[in-house]
Amino acid sequence: MTTVKIPSNIHTLVWDLDGTLLDSFGIYRDCLNEVLVTLGRPKAPEAVLRNNHHGHIEESIADVLREMKQKVTEAELAEIIKQFYLLDNAYIKDVDHHLFEDAVDLTVSAHHAGKRQVIVTNRPHGKDRGNGSPRNLVANSRLSGIIDDVLCGDDAEYRKPCREVLEARFGATLDVLGGIVVIGDQFVDAEFANNIGCDAILVTRSDKITHLDKLTSWEKYTRIVPSLRSVQVTSRK
Repeated sequence: MTTVKIPSNIHTLVWDLDGTLLDSFGIYRDCLNEVLVTLGRPKAPEAVLRNNHHGHIEESIADVLREMKQKVTEAELAEIIKQFYLLDNAYIKDVDHHLFEDAVDLTVSAHHAGKRQVIVTNRPHGKDRGNGSPRNLVANSRLSGIIDDVLCGDDAEYRKPCREVLEARFGATLDVLGGIVVIGDQFVDAEFANNIGCDAILVTRSDKITHLDKLTSWEKYTRIVPSLRSVQVTSRK
């Protein structure tokens, strides 16, 4: 397995949450299908769910229903999303059980190497999210004290992959973050890195990373690894 090194001039690791740190696909699949069946709709096929497990959860659910050719009104979609979040909150009680071990190990190594670590997620923090709130997920897990900042989908008017997500918190130049690398599992994370002007490391959590072909010259700034265990961190000088 080829080793990818994060050099000493990289001061900040910008992490994706769902699918990279948190093994959320199984929760997403089970919760959404339970809601759909309860509301008298068919379960979503695995392939459809994986093809539409990205970025903002509301958009993912809407895309799943669209691909399944399930017609829903805005009120019906809102109810599906509401019920999904209620189940999602119940599913995520033991957070550590749902974390990827290779990701946790890398966060620990980066912490010991003196790197700053920021989670940027389109998952909202809203008070109704409970256990599923990104900040609560970090606070109630082994990531507490290791992750330095969590930027949620409802913290600002911008969402990943917009560079402005980071600018809203750290300033337009991002100088306070120093050298940056984005670590994720989806094409949106590579797009985010490109918008920031930095490199990305994408981990394959399923057969492939879909939609990368939407990005021009992604190979120039993106490394794909089968596991984050193949990523090594060099201490800051």
